Amino acid sequence: MQICEKPKIFDVDLFGLAAVIAVCTLTWLFIIQPVDKKIDQEREQQNQFIQDHNSAQTRYENLQNLVRRRRQLAENLQRTQDVLRDSVEIPEVIQKINSLTCQNDLQLDEVVPAQEIAGEHCRKTEISLRLQGSYPEFKEFLYNLSESMQFVRVSSLKINSQMNNDENLCAIDIKLDIFAPL
Repeated sequence: MQICEKPKIFDVDLFGLAAVIAVCTLTWLFIIQPVDKKIDQEREQQNQFIQDHNSAQTRYENLQNLVRRRRQLAENLQRTQDVLRDSVEIPEVIQKINSLTCQNDLQLDEVVPAQEIAGEHCRKTEISLRLQGSYPEFKEFLYNLSESMQFVRVSSLKINSQMNNDENLCAIDIKLDIFAPL
């Protein structure tokens, strides 16, 4: 007679526990660990996609800015070309300046055109003017000149307000650059 005999149920419980542990271990090794690695890889890929998206977005915005800038430059070039197409020859410019001085109650004393200088894209002629009149009239003359003849630029200006007269007139020496297409 045996005093301690193991019941058969204990053996079954031990085998069942071993089987559950084995299934859990195999599940951990073959399912959960690869899934964790896959999740980490997916997170890395997601971060990489986000960085690529941000980089692409920045490049896209830079390209849009570049396109806007090129459009502005093209518009400026078109305006400049149109201005030079509207330019006239020196005799017509002198006639227009004379009419502007009369219109603004200035006296045109002297007009001296200088030699024409040919540039890479246009030609430039300098004209020296000597005017007499009041400062407000001269200011209005400059405004009208810039509005009506956009191809003319003031290169130098000298106002002598110490004339000996009772009418508060000043002598004005002005040099204008006249631009025309080649």
